[in-house]
Amino acid sequence: MQAVTTEAQHSAVQKYKVIPIMVSLLLSGFIGMFNETALNVALSDLINLFHITAATAQWLTTGYLLTLGILVPVSCFLLNFKPVL
Repeated sequence: MQAVTTEAQHSAVQKYKVIPIMVSLLLSGFIGMFNETALNVALSDLINLFHITAATAQWLTTGYLLTLGILVPVSCFLLNFKPVL
């Protein structure tokens, strides 16, 4: 009985396609890091555009990244209840 259960669990694990999962994780990580880097590069432009101090611009970017970090998992959670298509 134990061998059958272990074999069923082993076959269930092999059904996952590991490469597409890894590619999507790596791509999303790259996009997240790129977003943060682009925002740091844009700090001087934000300061000049809005006529604010560097400390205020840093708080704005911190607030943006915190909001992004909260809303991305929440949106994934909400998609479980109502699919897009």
